[in-house]
Amino acid sequence: ISRLRKAFHDAGLSPEVNITANSGIYCLEGDLEIESDVALFENCVTQAAASSDPDASYQLLEKACGMYTGEFLPDFSMEEWVMVEQVRLKKAYITCFRELLEMFKQRREYDKMFQFSMAAAKMYP
Repeated sequence: ISRLRKAFHDAGLSPEVNITANSGIYCLEGDLEIESDVALFENCVTQAAASSDPDASYQLLEKACGMYTGEFLPDFSMEEWVMVEQVRLKKAYITCFRELLEMFKQRREYDKMFQFSMAAAKMYP
């Protein structure tokens, strides 16, 4: 636990965060903000879908597609709940990607279309 506390301290995390251990399970207690790449991705997707401003949707879709880096937890692909999340997130990415490509086409941003298409092809050859 002392190494974990030191790592938190070195990362500048609040000293009010308490780390407890019980039967080999560690818990963080206190006022701690945690960001998740999945939550950030989903937030961009949701905001883009809800936006009536095409420029805002464009920026959000570009951000969402830019932050998507491939399969969710690939080292745990045999876990059922991970497989379900992988499929769900991949579908969301594909939907965003298709919408973004159409926007690139409308805006004649062919360089961006190529860049994002190459990134997608590397993830899903």
